[in-house]
Amino acid sequence: MDRSACCASTDPEIVEIATRTPANILAWVGNIGTLEAAKIADILVVDGKDKAPYAQLLEASEPAISRVMIGVIIRLARKEFM
Repeated sequence: MDRSACCASTDPEIVEIATRTPANILAWVGNIGTLEAAKIADILVVDGKDKAPYAQLLEASEPAISRVMIGVIIRLARKEFM
């Protein structure tokens, strides 16, 4: 998928817009928005290594999702990860 035709932002900027920017707007940046020690994290893990990491994330389809963690609780994981 070529996002350059529709998006002026780079892949890392798009991920930041979806994570850090809302945390800043809500004044929750001390607790969420980035992966740092002592912050609450929701984590989505996708399969693949054939693209740049941000592109791999942004272009992933639902079958590529291998794990979802909300806070410290695994909400979805393929059997090979259990």
